Amino acid sequence: MTPSILTVTVPAATHDLTTIETIKDELDITGTASDERLYRWISEASGFIENYCGRVFAAETLSEMWRGLSRHYANAGGRMPLILTRRPVFAITSVTVDGTALTADQYEMDPATGMLWRLSSDCRIHWCAAKITVVYTAGYPLLGGLPYGIETACIETIKHRLAARNRDPNLKMQEIPGELVQQWWVAGANEEGVPAEIRAMLDPHREISV
Repeated sequence: MTPSILTVTVPAATHDLTTIETIKDELDITGTASDERLYRWISEASGFIENYCGRVFAAETLSEMWRGLSRHYANAGGRMPLILTRRPVFAITSVTVDGTALTADQYEMDPATGMLWRLSSDCRIHWCAAKITVVYTAGYPLLGGLPYGIETACIETIKHRLAARNRDPNLKMQEIPGELVQQWWVAGANEEGVPAEIRAMLDPHREISV
C-alpha cells in the first residue's frame, strides 16, 4: 500500500472515552475533592486505550493525501481501492484527483472498512494519479456512538488503577490457605501488561500494523 499523509483539519474537542460523572457513579465518589485526579486518570486511560488499539476513536475531520499512484494500483483486476486511515467514515467532503474534484458518481465508499473505490461509468477502475486528496470525517461521536465495550474498558482501567493505589504494585497473588486466594493483575502480566478482561473488550477494535 502506498503510504499517505494524514492531516487533522478539525480536531475532536476531547479524546476522553468516559466522563467524570460516570466514573464517580461507578466508584461511589461524592464531592469534588478527587476531581482533578479523576480527570487526569480519564485522559490517561483513554490515551492508553487509543495506543493499545492503534487508532483514534473520536470523530475528526481529516485531509489524507497520496502521491504517485500508477502501476501499483493497476493490480487486482484494476479494482484496488484506497484505504482511508481513519474509520468508520461518516462523510466524504471531497475527493480531488490531480487538482480536479470528483463528483459523487465517480467514487464509492465502504464506511466501515474505509475502502474508497474509483468509478467510471458505474464500474470500478484503478486509481492512477500524481496526487489524490480526500477530505472526510471519521470516528465516533463521543460518547453515545462508541462501540460496546470501549467506555467500559476505560472505566475498568481506572478501577484497576484505583485498586492498585494502596497495595504493592508487584503483588501477583495473595493466599490464605483454606480461606482466600486473590490474584492481582500487574503490569507485565502479559505482553502488553493489559488485564485479560480489558483485552477482551478492546481486541475486537484493535488495529495492528504489519
